[in-house]
Amino acid sequence: MNTYFTVWHYFAFFTIAALLIAITLYTLQQQKLSAKGSIIFTYVVAALLLMYMSTVIIDKNTKKVVLLNLDNHRLLSTEEIIFTGSVRNIGDYTVGEVEVEI
Repeated sequence: MNTYFTVWHYFAFFTIAALLIAITLYTLQQQKLSAKGSIIFTYVVAALLLMYMSTVIIDKNTKKVVLLNLDNHRLLSTEEIIFTGSVRNIGDYTVGEVEVEI
């Protein structure tokens, strides 16, 4: 069974979660902080943003797809251009879905 995530995704998520837990525990141990809840909320939002950015960066570097045998046909009666071709994965990890935008 193939999932969307690779080993690198899980490693990044685990690392970010471990850092979040560590800095949250450190913040809770501080005696002089008055707004611990807002600081921890800021940490959680930052961790979620880091997880999203790491997912995008890891996808860009691990999943590589090429278009092969790309051909276009024009239908003058309906003013359409039809593109046909095939997609090949040249990366080391599986790709579940490919979207092409023209």
